Amino acid sequence: MTRAMERLTLTCARERRRFGSRTFGVPSRFLREIPESLIEGAGPSTPRSAKPELDYEYAHAEYDDVGGEIPRGMRVRHPVFGNGTVLDVAGNGPAQKLRIKFDRVGVKTLLTRFANLEPG
Repeated sequence: MTRAMERLTLTCARERRRFGSRTFGVPSRFLREIPESLIEGAGPSTPRSAKPELDYEYAHAEYDDVGGEIPRGMRVRHPVFGNGTVLDVAGNGPAQKLRIKFDRVGVKTLLTRFANLEPG
């Protein structure tokens, strides 16, 4: 942003496929600091006179494809580590941690809300 002389275009993929799994893009919270007088539009399908939507939700519940309660012994799939079995569940809500034994990479401890797990 600091080197843009006349025009700067910011983009963000709302959703994409990564390692065979769906991931969600979250726009930076710093976008709210851009003065509205400098913003012309919010995408190719939005007229330049339209005010862009800058109220972003930063809850990470949407990242958790497994959803609900995760029992020990459940088989899950991670986009990078592959398939694994839940060994232990600690805590609940946003601080919930899972110890998972992955078939290829061994035991990892992950925060559920960031793990991007799928049933597997």
